Amino acid sequence: MSGKPELLYFAASGRVIPARIALFAAFGKDGWVNETLDFSQFKAEKEKLANGAPDARLVSGALPQLKLPSGKTFCQSISIARWACIAAHHNNVDTKNLYPIQNPDHFITMDEACGFAMEILDKCPHDSDADAKKRKREEYAADTGFMGKAMGILEKRMAEYPGEFLLGGDPCLADFVIYGLMIMVNSGNFDYVPAAYLEKFPLLFKHMDAVKNCMWMKQYEEAYGKSP
Repeated sequence: MSGKPELLYFAASGRVIPARIALFAAFGKDGWVNETLDFSQFKAEKEKLANGAPDARLVSGALPQLKLPSGKTFCQSISIARWACIAAHHNNVDTKNLYPIQNPDHFITMDEACGFAMEILDKCPHDSDADAKKRKREEYAADTGFMGKAMGILEKRMAEYPGEFLLGGDPCLADFVIYGLMIMVNSGNFDYVPAAYLEKFPLLFKHMDAVKNCMWMKQYEEAYGKSP
């Protein structure tokens, strides 16, 4: 054990961005470990878990996961991010408005947005048949589908506080959760939901650049030479 929280994920971004930002905000450049593995290593670890190997590293067969200094390991990217933010508050680390527990209205706005953005990812339909998958994804992203409705709510929330971010002038945890979803769609990695889909949500589309260029992202990139 390093005595530091140890994050395990792929050398990629997406849904792990909020966790990496929160760990960086809470523990600084050198106060946590950002460990990565490739897909072949991940496959081998999944097999170990399935076979009950005593040295299996995975808890649930999915990533990310975080090993605490206590030795216990936990999963779920948003749970990891929340843990880091609470640790920062406990240690009197100023994370600005990243996790606004001091303002109940801000907090529920943030938490609701985290929930909707993660639900869009988690409820996204899959199918081994390409045509069926395409149909299900298009229905999912339509105005009457869950993704369309949730994106509409997030777009509405973006207009409720003056400023570039969900809560106004400073980014909160939800901004990074939303950003991870948006760049997935914008980069074409959300199958059968084209990048042009985001044009229906101009505030969310504009929000991508604000998060990409915000203080936490810039400081993270300066510290590690790469994006979270």
